[in-house]
Amino acid sequence: MSNVSEKFSFPLPIKDGEVFEHFMQRADEFLVEQGYRPAVRAGMLPKLLRDLLGVRRSSDIESRYDESLVGLKREDLTDAYAAWYVQIYGAQIRPSRCFVSVPVRLGHSVWRMRLPRYFADCAYFVDRDLSNKGIPCDEQGIGGRYNVLALVEDLTPGLVARLRDEQLYALQELAVDVASSLSNWEDYPETKLFDIAKSDYACSTDNLLNARLEQSMWASQQALEKTIKGFLDLARIEYPKNKDGHDLELLGELLRTVVSLPEPLLKKANLHPKVRYGLVPCTQQSALDANWAVLISLEIFAKSYEAQSLIARWWAEEA
Repeated sequence: MSNVSEKFSFPLPIKDGEVFEHFMQRADEFLVEQGYRPAVRAGMLPKLLRDLLGVRRSSDIESRYDESLVGLKREDLTDAYAAWYVQIYGAQIRPSRCFVSVPVRLGHSVWRMRLPRYFADCAYFVDRDLSNKGIPCDEQGIGGRYNVLALVEDLTPGLVARLRDEQLYALQELAVDVASSLSNWEDYPETKLFDIAKSDYACSTDNLLNARLEQSMWASQQALEKTIKGFLDLARIEYPKNKDGHDLELLGELLRTVVSLPEPLLKKANLHPKVRYGLVPCTQQSALDANWAVLISLEIFAKSYEAQSLIARWWAEEA
């Protein structure tokens, strides 16, 4: 990313189709300069609106959005923005851009669960009828009421029928906790480390679900390493830039004055180099544990007053 703190600007209002096309061209150029891929740019209207409206968090957009100022209803702008990217980039735009994939174990296999990027106004319920998907979110992944079982990709009615009620309610609780942590992750400072950490986590999940276990563990380690370093930067705490800077337990010890990540959790994602090169066996469970070490760490950060204060201070300084 070239300069993730740069603010997007465009003269409002968007009064007609010609102005909208200029707006989209400028928006796309701006996001290219920031280093984002087309599939990511297609989901970044909230960032553009934060800059245009002068708000710090995506959850603040609704209260500040003024149709007379912007020139379009928010839902119309959202629809037109998404349609423009589909028209221009076609298959490069994934329909799941508003969701984050996480791996979950059900039965004797690991499945992909897609959760909204933004937790605002979301609700989750359990229904063994997989055709009952609930009420979808809007284009930005906000709102909606979801059947957690329908969020699990390719889940079969046969397995659903065999799951115990307590397993279903555990999955519902898991979805709520993880979705809340992922939503908080979306409000992290727009720094290079945090942005790459999100990409690393996506790689970890994709690799795990495609049985590339060593690559999945490596990506999990990288996601957690960059997240911890991101918070160390926010706290203005120095950390090693040599090979010791890849030691999650060492980084966790440096971060302990801000937030404490359990040592056993860090061990699960602290990859031995021999695993990366296939010299030490890697199991599906160890790769899943490493992936979930990232998610559990995000939950700890989301519940930490000190960590949230660092995030708030960064946004205040950027405003």
